[in-house]
This record gives sequence, structure tokens and C-alpha cells, in this order.
Amino acid sequence: MKTNAMCMSCLLKIQENKIDALKDEDKKRRFMHECVKVLYEKGMESNVAVLNMELEQLYLQYYGDFHNYHNLKSKYNQYMLKKEERIKAEIRCSDDPLKTSIYFCCAGNYIDFGVHGKIDDSILEKLLEKAKEEVINENEINYFKRELSHAKSLVYITDNCGEIVMDKILIEIIKQLYQGIDVTIMVRGGDIINDATIVDAKEVGLDKKAVIVDNGLPIGGISLENLPEQAKGLLDEADIIISKGMGNFESLYGEGYQPYYMFLCKCDLFVKRFGLKMYEAVFARENGMNINENSFVEGN
Repeated sequence: MKTNAMCMSCLLKIQENKIDALKDEDKKRRFMHECVKVLYEKGMESNVAVLNMELEQLYLQYYGDFHNYHNLKSKYNQYMLKKEERIKAEIRCSDDPLKTSIYFCCAGNYIDFGVHGKIDDSILEKLLEKAKEEVINENEINYFKRELSHAKSLVYITDNCGEIVMDKILIEIIKQLYQGIDVTIMVRGGDIINDATIVDAKEVGLDKKAVIVDNGLPIGGISLENLPEQAKGLLDEADIIISKGMGNFESLYGEGYQPYYMFLCKCDLFVKRFGLKMYEAVFARENGMNINENSFVEGN
């Protein structure tokens, strides 16, 4: 999916916010000029995830790893691991463990430093507490169950640290209920903001639940042209794909797959695009989504 004008503005603002407190104004001006150049040269054809990767790499060239996300990522991995057993107990006691797991997965998608800059733990707690009250299209849930009953393979594309604990729970539930299904987990190919990598997956025990592959790049989404052969083959052959988070949606929508997208609407564009309120959830197949098509770039 090509990048929306609102996304371009947001990408620039994120980078400007990161350098706002720094004192070398000439360096800041040169950096922002380079950011604008990236958008000018690649913004008409690239998706948001690719552009964000380019800007993050540019930031590293100018300033190094000024924002250390490694400690923050571990903090939220551990934060959610401490809640794991309580949430699993809630899920086991629910009338529909699969649906309830999806609700918690959506709530966990709030953990996103790329959109928020920082996490408000009180909002995260509220979303987790009210996860079971979330309203998601029942037809999509039922269709998902029917597909799971026939599927042999599932690729689960993860998004951010912390929330991957909820992904782990959903994968456990799927494998318990549909024992013939082979699950592969796809993570980021390198460090990009607080997105989950193989290191994060191992920290929360995802490697004990399924085979893990990476998407080949430090990118907060998918770049199909740069996807490793193994990962591309898995997507092409999968009976079911679960695509977690807004970045993966921006990367995969309209690319010929039919993933189940799962995320919270965390920015004004997604609120407009899906006609929902801020922090409301989406779980739907691509061809089952109710979308405001005016929010897309013409031709996508």
C-alpha cells in the first residue's frame, strides 16, 4: 500500500520530536532536510513501513542509538509476562477462549512506541481490563474458526514487544483447539523501535510454541521485495495468515494475500479509515473489512 499524505506528515513529526531537545540546530536542520529527501524520492511508491525504516536508519547515521529501546522492550516483555497466568485463567474461564484470546491480543497492540512515543501504563491497564468487552465482528470470528478447522498451516506475523505475550497465548489456544495445524511465527529481521525480534520472541517463550522466522529487515512491517525466500514461501503457501498491527496492515493490504488483520486503531487515519473510535479493535480478513476507501491513495 502506498503511503498516505497523513502518514508522511506523521513520519516527519516523529523524527522531529526525537531531536527536539538537542542543541545543534545546524545538524538538526541537515537531518530533517535528509528526511524530507527520503520522502520526496521514495514516498510516492513505498509503503509506510519501508519509509519509516529508511528514516530510522538515517537517524542512526546522524545520532546513533540515542533512544535505547532494548531496555524498554524487555521492560514490557516482563510486564506482560507477569500478567500472563492471570489472563490465561480469564481466557480458560470464558465461554469462547479463542475469541477472548483475540480480544486480549488486540488490547496488547497498544504497546507501540512508534505511534505514541511513550506508553501510558494506565491506558494499557484499562484496555486489558476491558478486553473482553471489545466488540469484534462475529462473522469474521466464525469464518476464522471454520478456516482453522480445515487449515494445515498458519503464519503469524507479530508486531511489538510485550504484546507478543498475548500472541503466545492465542497461538497456544489455536494449537490446543486445532491440533493438526502447523504454526510459524514471523518477527522483525532487526531492531526497529520497539518491534519484536527473535531476541524478544525467545525472552517471552514464543520459540517454545512454534518455529520462528524473520522478515529479513529492521522494518516495522513487510517489504515483500526484500522478504527472504523462506519467509516469502511460507506466506505464499500458508492456509491462514494473521497480520498483527497497523504497520503490517499498511504493508500487506492489496498485495494479493487474504490475511486476518488484527490491531487497535491508534491514530487519526485508522480511526477515519475504519469508522471506529481511538483504541477500538479490528479483527477481519482483508475481503471482510469495512473500510473508508477515501482514506487510501488512489490506485491502491
